[in-house]
Amino acid sequence: MKKLNILFLMLLFPVLVSCGKYTPEEVELIKLGAKQKTVEVASDAGNCSFEVISNVEYTKTIISGDSWLSFSQIQEEGKVNLDFRANTGIRRVARIVLEHGTRSDTLQVRQKALAGMDEYLSLAQNSATIEPSGGTVSVAVSTNVPRSILKLMSYDDAIKGLKLENDVLTFRADSNKTNNPVNTVVKVSFTNGWEEEQSESIKVYQNFL
Repeated sequence: MKKLNILFLMLLFPVLVSCGKYTPEEVELIKLGAKQKTVEVASDAGNCSFEVISNVEYTKTIISGDSWLSFSQIQEEGKVNLDFRANTGIRRVARIVLEHGTRSDTLQVRQKALAGMDEYLSLAQNSATIEPSGGTVSVAVSTNVPRSILKLMSYDDAIKGLKLENDVLTFRADSNKTNNPVNTVVKVSFTNGWEEEQSESIKVYQNFL
């Protein structure tokens, strides 16, 4: 009898499993996304739009930049229409998220800076040589961004005392007794209003004693 019960359950199991399956025709895939993820606009006030492909209702939220970007009063089907204010400063970026359940898509509007307000960074020289016995290098820095956002980096521990004071970058190296020359880079960088890195570098060379 037990063998018959087991045989019956084995025959019944595929039927039960098949009842829980969906054929591809029965499952509708959720579509939600914009054809273009980024729109670049002028510094003047204006409007822009994203073309959205979706087969579901979705929410749209401005998650950053809502002080100068807003949804237009008139919205069209299949589009997200936006209004933006004039920019009187440096470049800036705003982000919009489209969401349906766990599905989302992030869009961004990048607005250009007011004429003459683009961030810049330049160094008075792009190479320096330090004597094998050691020495200090001083390089003038020109920029229009807050000095507090500038990042200084050396790719070799032989470079020491890296600092920026009164728009002068200084660093030094002790005497090189390693029997290998120092051939490295010192980099000055910052993240601009479009959240992109801008940088300038100095190639540094020091022979050994």
